[in-house]
Amino acid sequence: MSSFSLKIIAVITMVADHVGFLFFPHILWLRIIGRISLPIFAFLIGEGYEKTSNVKKYFFRLAIFALISFVPHYFLFKVGSAPYSGGFNIFFTLTAGLLGLIALNRYSTFTGITALIGIATVAELLRFDYGAYGVLLICALRGFRRHKIRDIAFVVILIAISVSFKIPPGTNSLQYFSLFALLPIFFYNGAHGMRFPRMWFYWFYPAHILILIFLKIYM
Repeated sequence: MSSFSLKIIAVITMVADHVGFLFFPHILWLRIIGRISLPIFAFLIGEGYEKTSNVKKYFFRLAIFALISFVPHYFLFKVGSAPYSGGFNIFFTLTAGLLGLIALNRYSTFTGITALIGIATVAELLRFDYGAYGVLLICALRGFRRHKIRDIAFVVILIAISVSFKIPPGTNSLQYFSLFALLPIFFYNGAHGMRFPRMWFYWFYPAHILILIFLKIYM
């Protein structure tokens, strides 16, 4: 399983989730499929961090697309089946998670963990998509290739805490279905896979939301 294959799985499941949210809010299996996307994206952030030759460019690229995606994400909720909560899109979460990884890697254990807790708290208070859970998930999956059993346990505990304490608010037991994402991640072989323009995956997020919004309004 290559990184390209993981990205395709994450994109397809994300689109299924958004289609369910916009058009078929009562079809539960679309939202269940959608739970698979976040852990894969979270894992790929860790892979990107380890493989990038310029972490600053990587960070700013994520941050720029967080800003680009702000308006599409806002209108996704305006025309969707749930009210806009004032939250920020998943790119903000991915950016915060990358910042957490940088802190853990560059500082002492105590300082790094303290910084990570601070970053996760900010993500929760500012209502980033998936909040503190999303940020911590990115950090929990970074070493998955080397410590599979340990990190599976971390993810299970993280999901259980998220569901039990509803962090972020609105979290429910559907989040347990995200564990299925660990199956393709488990078989990831470290290869890049098919060569494809890297920026396509960045642009896909705001672009597909705008297309779905257009269909929702004009169909």
